[in-house]
Amino acid sequence: MTQKTEKKTKPRKIAMCGTAPSTRGLIPWDTDWEVWGQADCTHDAVNPARWFDIAPFHRIVDEFPDYHKWQQQIDFPIYMREKWKAVPTSVPFPFDEVAEAYGVEFMTATLTWMMGLACHEHEKGETVEMIGLFGYDMALDSEYAFQRPGIKHMEWICRKYMPALGLPEIKVMIPNGSDLAIPIIPYPFADDNADVAKIRARGRDIQRKKDWLSQERAKLEHELKQVNDNMLYMDGAEEDNNYHERRLVGHYNSAT
Repeated sequence: MTQKTEKKTKPRKIAMCGTAPSTRGLIPWDTDWEVWGQADCTHDAVNPARWFDIAPFHRIVDEFPDYHKWQQQIDFPIYMREKWKAVPTSVPFPFDEVAEAYGVEFMTATLTWMMGLACHEHEKGETVEMIGLFGYDMALDSEYAFQRPGIKHMEWICRKYMPALGLPEIKVMIPNGSDLAIPIIPYPFADDNADVAKIRARGRDIQRKKDWLSQERAKLEHELKQVNDNMLYMDGAEEDNNYHERRLVGHYNSAT
């Protein structure tokens, strides 16, 4: 009797690609990585395995017509809010399943949904060895700051939650140059950190210098106002003097 052997699939490496120039140039196109792209940053896309755009469809059509035309021509799946006839390869994104599995409160960006889908497939047996985050910063002083906790939560899901389920860990690779690679000091321990203390001391010194410069600027602005007021007065005096000369002589002699 011949024993049936189970076919083993090679663990997947998924490169997820955003738009931040700091690390977008490191996307491993044309390698054994599965590349998942997103939104309208298509100018350098080379053989992506999947695309993701979960924006309202009317916004895509109205605001990004060239990108929408590109969507209609691709031959790989693009995950959207639903299946659209206008986009032949569109695939409905499984929002409910991913949110139920990993927490809807943490789904703060397209990237978190993408990571959630990778984890969901990992749980179903489509083993993911690694997720690489290319072209993402989510800097804390930018509009994307609110998205960062969701991404870090999904990183924790990959690293800790998957092994807790008895599954292999999904390694998350964040290239150097991304702000996501900088660990955040958790509350309330920032006050104990020497580097933070140095930065805050420098901040106080900068503020003192700014306060002094602000006072100096106020003085100069006051002096400038006085000069401008004097100039206006002298302009009026000159006009009045010219009037009297014209009244007495019949004209104004600019040479005098």
